[in-house]
Amino acid sequence: MRKLMKSIVLLIAVYALAAIVAEAQELASLPIDVSADRFRTVASLSPYSKQLATSPSHTLSHTAHAMKDSVAAFRRQGIWPVRVETEDGTQYWGEITTVDANTFELQNRKTDEKATLDYATIRSVGIVNFLPRVKPPWAKMTRPQRTGEVMNIILLLPVRILEELFVPRC
Repeated sequence: MRKLMKSIVLLIAVYALAAIVAEAQELASLPIDVSADRFRTVASLSPYSKQLATSPSHTLSHTAHAMKDSVAAFRRQGIWPVRVETEDGTQYWGEITTVDANTFELQNRKTDEKATLDYATIRSVGIVNFLPRVKPPWAKMTRPQRTGEVMNIILLLPVRILEELFVPRC
């Protein structure tokens, strides 16, 4: 019996640890904002920065590859609206509808406009911050009101259990 209890406790601990790791990996895969300037700053700290400086086409293709990965992550996770800023400063926002090898399509749901953008011309990709956050109903309650709700549930639980056991159903 003692071995069984230890096994159960060990199984629960492993499950909890696996759930935490899975949740952390899911959140870690989302790139929030990748910009070409930020990439160049980080690349300049690399011991290979002199090699990167001599081949600008390599830096550009690597930046485009990073933008392609970011767009693919936003599309895979169904995040919209997405804000995209190009090298010339033009900003687009909308839903990523199609993804190709060198371009992707961004559709604005309000105006139904579609823009086809090249990965090499993108400066940054990010999440639009203007959507309102929806507060849960309990957030509008004061602390005494929430405490009263909890106490009401705790006190009425034994009554509901007894009701289920002893009151005949019609």
